[in-house]
Amino acid sequence: MGAMSENETTIRKAYTIADEQDVAGWARCFNEDGTFTNESIGVTYRGRKEVGIPVRIFATAFPDMHRELQNVYVTGDVVVVELTLNGTNTGPLEVPNALIPPS
Repeated sequence: MGAMSENETTIRKAYTIADEQDVAGWARCFNEDGTFTNESIGVTYRGRKEVGIPVRIFATAFPDMHRELQNVYVTGDVVVVELTLNGTNTGPLEVPNALIPPS
């Protein structure tokens, strides 16, 4: 396995920050026009004012959430992450047009 690129190292650090539920810290990992797409719900968050939203949503719904990065693909400035999210659903989960109660 080759050495990690700077972009992959940055992304891995960002997910550590997300695991700490540091919404502002996560947002600082992105540049002003950076994006984060939650493919499970088909929503793209744009810029530092929005990219922290999914971390806040998951911290509310799953306070003990841990993200396990399965695969990280890097091509230039584009990084794609395949991961699993593991946690106990003890809070409401925001999804587009709904609020799902804890299960």
